[in-house]
Amino acid sequence: MQTNVKIKSAIETKTYRTRWYILGLFSLMGFMEMAMWVTWGPIFDSSHRVFGWDNVMISLLNNYGNIIYVAVLIPFCWVMDVKGLRWAVVLSAALMVAGAGLRCISFERLPATILINLGEILNGAGLIVGFAAPPLISVVWFPPEERTTATGISASAGYLGMAASLLVGPLALDGAVPSRSTGNVTSRDIAEEKKRIAWLMYAEFAVTVVIGACIFCYFPAKPKCPPSVAASAERMSFFKGLKVLFCKWSFWKVTIPYSLAGGIYPNWIGMGGTDWIALGIDQTESGILAFIAMFCGFLGTIITSRMIDYIGGRMKISIIVLLLATSVFFVWLILLRNGVIPFSKAQLYISVTLASMTCMCTVPLFYELIVEISYPVAEGTVCGIITGGMSLVGTIFLVFFQIPNVGTNWMNYTMLGSVIIPAVMMIFAKEKYTRSGLDNEQKS
Repeated sequence: MQTNVKIKSAIETKTYRTRWYILGLFSLMGFMEMAMWVTWGPIFDSSHRVFGWDNVMISLLNNYGNIIYVAVLIPFCWVMDVKGLRWAVVLSAALMVAGAGLRCISFERLPATILINLGEILNGAGLIVGFAAPPLISVVWFPPEERTTATGISASAGYLGMAASLLVGPLALDGAVPSRSTGNVTSRDIAEEKKRIAWLMYAEFAVTVVIGACIFCYFPAKPKCPPSVAASAERMSFFKGLKVLFCKWSFWKVTIPYSLAGGIYPNWIGMGGTDWIALGIDQTESGILAFIAMFCGFLGTIITSRMIDYIGGRMKISIIVLLLATSVFFVWLILLRNGVIPFSKAQLYISVTLASMTCMCTVPLFYELIVEISYPVAEGTVCGIITGGMSLVGTIFLVFFQIPNVGTNWMNYTMLGSVIIPAVMMIFAKEKYTRSGLDNEQKS
């Protein structure tokens, strides 16, 4: 489908130092939204004792981010593309603060369960902007040679938030039950765990209030002058753009692979502790392992994004190589988990870390490639749809935890399939840089 792109004959482009403030503040919001999303998986032992939750409830709390995402996706995409970035980000921040606040009201079993569920639902709605807006932030505020880097920073900030939650939660609860090793947990131990969970909720709420206040005070929709020709070009209307996307096969050839790989990984790492416990890894150590893996993934994502900005293009082959590398590391992990090769903690740490690095590095590349293919459909609409597909896949993945006695070892095989299948599918995808072509024409 050919679509004319309208641009002004003479465009003044300019970059502002403020772009780094905008990117940093948006990234902090995504950081906290994702940290709140995975709060309960890393402290599953303590949650069971304090609130009486089982793995089914933990997976449900983790799943709200996916379920609510799909349910309210279209209205949020409309806000991003029609009302602009400020409206979307302020709304997202308000939902994040409200969700964090609800989790602080009570810590008695029944009211806490109800309020925490409601809090996760509100935060899940706000997640849409944090997930879908990184390419919109990058095109509105950053020049072409920094776009993938900006997308990589803001997109991976959420994963860093997950990593922080996976580390901080277990550390905050560590030592609260000194008698845990003997199995004699007393009411005093549980009261101590409840107090520590309360302080964790208060701390997260305080951070969200500060971030929300900063966003409300200053977060403009766009700079006075655009940073590039593509940023100033007219986009399709919202509903026309939706229609074009649903009929555009080249869009789905890349969106489906991203939904599979991107939808399984964050849920797999968030629930990883429930599987690693079979290897003698408790909730504190599983949090440390997940933090190391995702922090390395965050650094790897920024480096990879910067390299792509430097060389220009070549996203398709980069994605395929990274996905194939991820599959190799997951095969290694599966062999360790099943005792096919002798188990050691060092191998577990290395395999999980390398798999996380290579998988996370694909995220900004998928974002930018899909936006390029879909142009001139607005970035908010495009990324809303692709992350909606990711959330749908994540929902299906977590639903399996609702099956009685399903176990956890199946997660690793599912994760392996979620990177091998997309790698094969990407071979048949077409690489096209329509949006970048406008900026290249201006330079020439």
